[in-house]
Amino acid sequence: MLKFQDTSILLILGVITFWVLSLQCMNKKGYQESLEPILGGIFEGFIIYPSSSLGDTSYQVLAKGNNIIYGIKELFKKNGKCSLDVKIVTLVTPKTLDRLFKIAGPQIKQLDLSGVSLTFLPSSISRLCFLDKLNLQNNKLKVLPSSIAQLGFLRTLNIQNNSLSTLPDSLGKLGFLQEFYMDGNSISRLPHSFGGLISLNALGIGRNNFKNFSRGVHKVSALQSVYIDGNKKNKIGSR
Repeated sequence: MLKFQDTSILLILGVITFWVLSLQCMNKKGYQESLEPILGGIFEGFIIYPSSSLGDTSYQVLAKGNNIIYGIKELFKKNGKCSLDVKIVTLVTPKTLDRLFKIAGPQIKQLDLSGVSLTFLPSSISRLCFLDKLNLQNNKLKVLPSSIAQLGFLRTLNIQNNSLSTLPDSLGKLGFLQEFYMDGNSISRLPHSFGGLISLNALGIGRNNFKNFSRGVHKVSALQSVYIDGNKKNKIGSR
């Protein structure tokens, strides 16, 4: 059982981590354009900055776990519905994500949930109907919801370094997907619908359990680069 002193230390460490990550995000090229947040702060658990990367009325939201809900509600109260680039930097629950998707689904254009110990992705992810980029790498996901196929405008999907052994058969409906990175899982085959990814040009399947590719991959005519190192056999199956 944690003593009060231990809890205080953890809280301080959490604040420091959030502050460091916020500075890193501000310094990334193309991520932060203004050093002055319009809402929030380190101790509020969220920081919101204006951005023109997603349009004239778009904002970048950096939040600690469950504080994301309060931050976005405050933003919508002040500025109305607007385009969002969201990054959550600490542990977040599926319940919080479900609330986020229902509150701001159509407004979220980019979503970064990397490294937040996520074990389950709510099926309500389908509400992010205009999502362009989804980063789920470095989590503990064992399954992806089939509803992910309803993200009709998704162009980049990163599910690297999770605990996935299969992919949903509906995946082939992502006709606009251009980049798909699934390295570092336990996947052994691609879904039969994979050939439906007609816009895919970059694919990463390294460090999985593939013996060869499913035949569907040969139907992806736009494919230009494939990373396959670290599988049982680094060869492409016959056409």
